[in-house]
Amino acid sequence: MKVLRKLQLWGDSYGNRVDRMTGCVAYLDGVNPSAVFGRGYYTRLAVTAWDVKNKKLVQKWAFDTGFNSSAAGYGDGNHHELAADVDGDGKQEVVCGSAVIDDNGKLLYTTGNAHGDALHIGDFVPSNPGLEIYQCLEDRTHAVSYTGSNDDLHQSKKGSVKLAELVSALLFAPAQEAGTLLEGAPDYFLLRNGSSGQYLTLTDAPADGVNVVQTDAPSINERYSLWKGVSDGNGYFNLISMADETKRLDVADGAKSNGTNIGIWSDTGSDAQCFKFMKQENGSYILATKASSGNSAVEVKNASDISGENVQEWERNGHACQTWFLDAVHTADMEVLQYDLNDDGVIDVFDLALMKREALQEEAPKAITIRDGFKVYWM
Repeated sequence: MKVLRKLQLWGDSYGNRVDRMTGCVAYLDGVNPSAVFGRGYYTRLAVTAWDVKNKKLVQKWAFDTGFNSSAAGYGDGNHHELAADVDGDGKQEVVCGSAVIDDNGKLLYTTGNAHGDALHIGDFVPSNPGLEIYQCLEDRTHAVSYTGSNDDLHQSKKGSVKLAELVSALLFAPAQEAGTLLEGAPDYFLLRNGSSGQYLTLTDAPADGVNVVQTDAPSINERYSLWKGVSDGNGYFNLISMADETKRLDVADGAKSNGTNIGIWSDTGSDAQCFKFMKQENGSYILATKASSGNSAVEVKNASDISGENVQEWERNGHACQTWFLDAVHTADMEVLQYDLNDDGVIDVFDLALMKREALQEEAPKAITIRDGFKVYWM
């Protein structure tokens, strides 16, 4: 009973939690190292900083929530603490977990997310100014009556904007198809067939006469499957290959007969390179050819679902193989990086979040919508 009472004085009588210690070396003045020691993190959180002066340890400051469970920082520690200049003032702070102690020993902020396990600090999101703090939380009720989520990523400076919420809002939005080509269409897109679910792609490096087929593995890095629509007037558009913007989707010889092949060719200014996007109720489009006065469309031959099947012109018949979805690809100056799943030009924790989310699904799709119809792809 005496031992139990002693443990309860610390605020947590479970197991050996009273003796959980943490420590780090922090440059609290931006120049000289200080030894920082912590005790407790499930309930009471106490941290002290020490300097060596004249060969003696001198306490620099002490932070202590005491036994008050409503005190800011109470129960907000992790199994270890790290030093980092989280506010950009040239002096390091002590990151205890959800709580961050300023270089002067005062609480800089707490996210209020209570106790967690692993803790990492770095510039995980280069597009976001400053550092970010990634914390693995325990998903159960804590001593401060907070039910933690699995993990948390937030800005290090103030902790007020939780990037995990931003990731959820931007990356995990409900799926939807891209808007019409005339209104809010993406700048660059993949053309996904409504029957096979496969993508219109070049068969080889762009050159006059190169064929187009469907593929189940869209070429993004080489841009063989990337297209851009440019108005030619009167409701018709040229489909520009992003592998070589001098090449356009082209109906061979401008013919209008069934089975006419479709490939790419340099700009001829002819009807053979003009297509009308006719939107369907399910959000897909029929690509009607101007060469046929709009009576024929771009389709996958024989409605095949075989990767590598040819694409041709055929009179419009209402079959799904003549419909195409515009799956937007948002790029940073068109520099597409492998594993840059949200296509923002960098590989960062956002991409890791996408990988993690899809890995937890029984069948990870090759594409998910992230916002406003934009989709991300990987091979």
